[in-house]
Amino acid sequence: MDNNKKTLIAFDFDQTIIDEESTSKLINLLNNPVFHETDLHLKHFRSKWVVYLQDLFKRLNSENVSTKSIQEIFESLRWVNEIDSLFKYLSENLHLYEIIIISGSNVLFISWFVQYHKLPVKFIIAQQATVVESDLIKIWTEQTDTCNKCPDYCKRIELENYIKNNNINYNRLIYIGDGANDLCPSRLLNQDDYLFVRKNFQLFNILKSVSIEDRKLMTKGKIHFWEKGREILEEIKKIKH
Repeated sequence: MDNNKKTLIAFDFDQTIIDEESTSKLINLLNNPVFHETDLHLKHFRSKWVVYLQDLFKRLNSENVSTKSIQEIFESLRWVNEIDSLFKYLSENLHLYEIIIISGSNVLFISWFVQYHKLPVKFIIAQQATVVESDLIKIWTEQTDTCNKCPDYCKRIELENYIKNNNINYNRLIYIGDGANDLCPSRLLNQDDYLFVRKNFQLFNILKSVSIEDRKLMTKGKIHFWEKGREILEEIKKIKH
């Protein structure tokens, strides 16, 4: 390994960094929530999910829920157990690591959390969002490429583009996630790379449902299952640079 090169660490956000489903926090702000668990399937279809979220933002705005109050909620989201300890270590060793977040959520919400906690995140890959007139949040997507393995928003495409556009060669790639949409980006991993999968969540269930041989067809990376951030931390410390 080239000692002058860094390790790229890509984190998912919901249920990987924060121990919550961030959209549900917004639903709870409504006077009469209309969100149902059956609507969660919309998350797998980018255009429908973005439209749904825009409608949600409009309703929050009509009920005079301020952007500031939404920001305060996102700043106070609950950490996944001991993930903050992992970030503390990474922030003290930025000469070794480059950290990004790649999520189906949106840049605005994630940036509020990142900035509040002063996380050493170089870049956030997510849906675009901003605050426009009358304190309304506008959300949109910029991904135009398609993937035959993803129903819609593909994290592999986004991660691949980030690496290509930055024209940087990394020592290795470490991917940390929990959801079914974290499987496709794990296909980018090579034998020197690592996939950290949160136990008892969608990606864990997918990988545990197949043989070890079939897992190797899904990703070449070394797979580690975890429950607490400190487990990831201890494994990362073992990796030679």
